[in-house]
Amino acid sequence: MPEVPVNGTYRGNMVCIKFSYDFEIILPLEDANALLQILGKAEIFKSNYPNDPYVEPMNKEISVRFLARTVYERLKLNFLRNDGNETH
Repeated sequence: MPEVPVNGTYRGNMVCIKFSYDFEIILPLEDANALLQILGKAEIFKSNYPNDPYVEPMNKEISVRFLARTVYERLKLNFLRNDGNETH
């Protein structure tokens, strides 16, 4: 668990974990490490109708990159400036 100051705001570096081309999450460093350790034990559940469901080994690529706190805060400000509205 990351160290949180008295005011409740985490101030450390962040990690961006990319699961697919359109799904990335950002977590504090310590939380990202815990998630990656858990994912190391994961398997994939497949349910393709009309076939029977099955479990297969995890063979998906997960990309990880570190974000300095200043980069994270700039990205967060970009979101706030746009009121959370995407321009796509």
